[in-house]
Amino acid sequence: PALDLLRRHPEQVDTKNQGRTALQVAAYLGQVELVRLLLQARASMDLPDDEGNTVLHYTAMGNQPEATRVLLSAGCAVDARNGTRSTALHVAVQRGFLEVVKILCERGCDVNLPDAHADTPLHSAISAGAGASSIVEVLTEVPGIDVTATNSQGFTLLHHASLKGHVL
Repeated sequence: PALDLLRRHPEQVDTKNQGRTALQVAAYLGQVELVRLLLQARASMDLPDDEGNTVLHYTAMGNQPEATRVLLSAGCAVDARNGTRSTALHVAVQRGFLEVVKILCERGCDVNLPDAHADTPLHSAISAGAGASSIVEVLTEVPGIDVTATNSQGFTLLHHASLKGHVL
């Protein structure tokens, strides 16, 4: 039915339902074939929802590594920021989604971008506690990671790690 609708009404590919596009919903649910179909129909990858989230934020929220790969291969903006200045990497880190974090890092996202609280993804990973140590490892192995960044409370990553009892 999706293909039929797209053929009959190609101009409606970016129509929003409850503030979201079909591409955002498909990405969140990991419906990779539908994502590909919508991309072929020229669905906008960078159209934000009401909170400023793009389709890449949705793959991060839904823990969808394969959809993340497909979108990045199609040229989706890797460092798009939402209303809280968070990138898809911030979202994936905060939710503890290791595979999505790995893909975003492999595809050259900026690991040093601060969100609205001046927290980098590494600040968020350290805040998450010991359960996120594999994410901390992935982030610290990215060339060019800034481990001297301070957030809005003036905490460096080392302060943060000490507060959270991170040995890593």
